[in-house]
Amino acid sequence: MNISQLKGHKHAGMTMFTKNHFGSHTSGDASHLHNRLVAPTEAPNISRPGYGLYRIQVDLMEYYLLGNKNLLYLMDALWTTDYEPDIPLKWEMPPFNDDYLSSVFASQFPESVQSFNHNKIRYEGR
Repeated sequence: MNISQLKGHKHAGMTMFTKNHFGSHTSGDASHLHNRLVAPTEAPNISRPGYGLYRIQVDLMEYYLLGNKNLLYLMDALWTTDYEPDIPLKWEMPPFNDDYLSSVFASQFPESVQSFNHNKIRYEGR
């Protein structure tokens, strides 16, 4: 089971279920994976926004020993935020109407939950 929170990550963008796999390897830490993020911490002056760039998250989710072994994906969207240390944010879009998202999403397919929530975040302009 893979359980994540709906929140942004300052250096990785939207990680959702993938962030949990940064610890699913035998290295001492995940620093060797960081250079393929949106804004790596090891290179604070480098930013890699936009489309068409390699993202390590895809490999982690598709690797047969990691993402393909998850049977259920649960996303905690009760108190969502833009970045990990920020306070919870309210959502303007209907049906939330300036209230908290207050939701939990479940699926056997991470792409469905992640794309659904990505569209909501884009609609909110975050």
